[in-house]
Amino acid sequence: MPIIGKNLGIVLGPRGKMPIPLLPNKDIGELIQSKQNAVRLRSKDKLTFHVPVGRRNMNPDDLAENIETIVSRLERVLDKGKHNLRTVYVTTTMGKSERVV
Repeated sequence: MPIIGKNLGIVLGPRGKMPIPLLPNKDIGELIQSKQNAVRLRSKDKLTFHVPVGRRNMNPDDLAENIETIVSRLERVLDKGKHNLRTVYVTTTMGKSERVV
């Protein structure tokens, strides 16, 4: 691990791809489940976010809950909170966009 950090840390560190060492008694299933339930939201220098919120066959209430969760977490991270969000659109992969906010 020290060799990896020394040689690859310069490249992998800024990209957020450094490996996480696991202890022998760590439950791998819990780590896998937490990664599967996580959604990364990043924009870099653009004003538009594209975020998967669910699947086409999901219940509309579950989709709405996912969208509300993402918007509320985004508002907490942004400097001006909800004043930074002008509009929110929802669309399927190849479908027409529908304005939510």
